[in-house]
Amino acid sequence: MGDLEGTSWIERSLTQIGRDARPAEVERISAALNAAGERLTSQWAGQADLSAVAHRKSCLRWVTAVGVDGALAEAMYEALCDAADNVCAIDVETTLGVAQGSRGEGGDRQ
Repeated sequence: MGDLEGTSWIERSLTQIGRDARPAEVERISAALNAAGERLTSQWAGQADLSAVAHRKSCLRWVTAVGVDGALAEAMYEALCDAADNVCAIDVETTLGVAQGSRGEGGDRQ
């Protein structure tokens, strides 16, 4: 499993598009993302998960705020959205199964 709290997702993103993924570059981007995240959190807190469009827009705003180009921003967004590597999505399959199982013939149960 990946480590989105660490830097492996940044390294994978760089490697995916054939960029320099040496530790110094990964750490530089990580530090910039952490600083940008602290600045931007109050601006888009609570909005990122309202829809897929809002999520994508918020994530891309975050990664491009540190000066990465479009190709790297897209690779980073893909890494962030990969449920297999996202500690926040560990229970997605179980949660969706429960949610789908709670629907009866007549619609959602309450």
